[in-house]
Amino acid sequence: MSERDENEKSAERDIGEEIIEGLEEAADYLRDREYEKLLDDVGQWERRELGADPQHARRSSPGRREEIDEKLGLKGLTLRIKAETFDELERRAEEEGVILRALVRRILDEYVDRAK
Repeated sequence: MSERDENEKSAERDIGEEIIEGLEEAADYLRDREYEKLLDDVGQWERRELGADPQHARRSSPGRREEIDEKLGLKGLTLRIKAETFDELERRAEEEGVILRALVRRILDEYVDRAK
């Protein structure tokens, strides 16, 4: 094989590798955009403007929930609080038009951010 043929084959391989790399980057980009869209919609989900219609609701698989939590950087927490505190938080959440979980998450995030 001539040097010219070898150079052409090498160039073809390089182009092929670049195309594959570009396709992989495009797939990653689209996957990331899906999660960005999910993050953009969080407020609507938390106010139950999205996802609250029982006709269209279905429980996600535990694996899918874990994947979403990981992408959003979330971990679960269960705690017990005074009934009076719970009632006040619930009242404020309703007043702000968000679900209780969203309000508590925001309060905790703000507390940690201030403490840094």
